[in-house]
Amino acid sequence: MNSRVLAIFIACVAPCWVYAAAGAGSTGAQFLNTPVNARIVSMGGAFTAVSDDVGSIHSNPAGLALLRQQQISAMYQKQISDLKTEFIGYALPLPDFGLFSDSTLFPNDGRRTALGVSLLMSQKGELDLIETNSDGSFSNAKTVSAGSDMLVSVAYGAEIGDWFGSEEQLIGGSARYLKSTLAGKYSAHTYSFDLGYLAVTQVPGLRLGCAVQNIGGGIKFKEEEDRLPLTFRLGTAWMPLGSSEASRRLTLALDGGWDREGQLSGMLGVEYWFYKQAALRSGYQLGNNFQTWSLGVGFKLPAMFPPGDSFWGIDYAFVPIGDLGATHYLSLSMEFGQSRSRR
Repeated sequence: MNSRVLAIFIACVAPCWVYAAAGAGSTGAQFLNTPVNARIVSMGGAFTAVSDDVGSIHSNPAGLALLRQQQISAMYQKQISDLKTEFIGYALPLPDFGLFSDSTLFPNDGRRTALGVSLLMSQKGELDLIETNSDGSFSNAKTVSAGSDMLVSVAYGAEIGDWFGSEEQLIGGSARYLKSTLAGKYSAHTYSFDLGYLAVTQVPGLRLGCAVQNIGGGIKFKEEEDRLPLTFRLGTAWMPLGSSEASRRLTLALDGGWDREGQLSGMLGVEYWFYKQAALRSGYQLGNNFQTWSLGVGFKLPAMFPPGDSFWGIDYAFVPIGDLGATHYLSLSMEFGQSRSRR
């Protein structure tokens, strides 16, 4: 790998690391860090340099430019205590259009671009609310929603060239709107942004990626405002048995993260495809105050409709959480439309 690629990689992320360190402190709106598909979860969250599906909208928007076809994906997550999370996302490759089409620095000479949109929602179950009079006597009791979250994201990814000895370099960004409610009584909203970078190096099958997530001010329910959970991620991925998408079977991914609260985390993920139709996945996460592992499976099946190279994807992830039980994730996806080739 050309040393200048690594230098560019470090130069892009160092200012963001300093910014995160300067803003250290407690944070809120942890919903912004919710994983959005079972594939990401089963690989332990190590997806910053993989980012080649709709999940890129939330993991690393630069990866959207790697998509060859339109993709739509939906996820359902069931947790303990009636906690539920749902996701739907759509990504559209734009082979003949780019935000840099009239730029001298980033000319659009067939380089790939893509748009993505998504909706992520959660329900936190119900709680019994007891109201009292001013003297402390009982007034009323009712059951209300414990809370809910809605996150709308719009993302864009673009290939910017093969500078400094890399095969491809991509950048991306996403804008997000979050609305949250608590106890059916309080509500708050905020905006945030993500930035991402991904390099496909000349070392066969090796990628580097980085992302800065949840850039923004804070979220305020009543008097006190909580800062957003600004997170910095570095990742690498290696596909040793085939660097091209058509021949890829094994993916090894490693991520490191650091957030505004000073929490360090490491993520390791493995994915292996059998005959391009079934995959086994495993992952491991390690942080300052936690460690967990995950398992998952995936299936890719030809679709009769729409006509052409269309495929259904079914993914499942299992994450144990000790004595509390386990969390289950189920994702359905479809790839459809005309497939674009690399330039």
